[in-house]
Amino acid sequence: MDGIKVDLFEDYINGAQREAKLRFGRELSADELAEKFAGHGLNARVEHLKTLKADAELTIDEAAKRYVYEGALRGMHEAMRKAGR
Repeated sequence: MDGIKVDLFEDYINGAQREAKLRFGRELSADELAEKFAGHGLNARVEHLKTLKADAELTIDEAAKRYVYEGALRGMHEAMRKAGR
């Protein structure tokens, strides 16, 4: 799953999932997405976190899934930051 790149101005989760569907025919799990996210540098991770957008048109199930993905990204960022990376 190497090579997934997302525009810094696009919502990170949506962009990464769209590219994963094109490359692999499926979405990434929250853990897989967090692992890819960890490959970015500190500044890129901060910018990606800033692009996360709340979508008012999400169903309850979609919002819950998105919450899990956002939590995985924020958790990975915090762990990487504490590790000095």
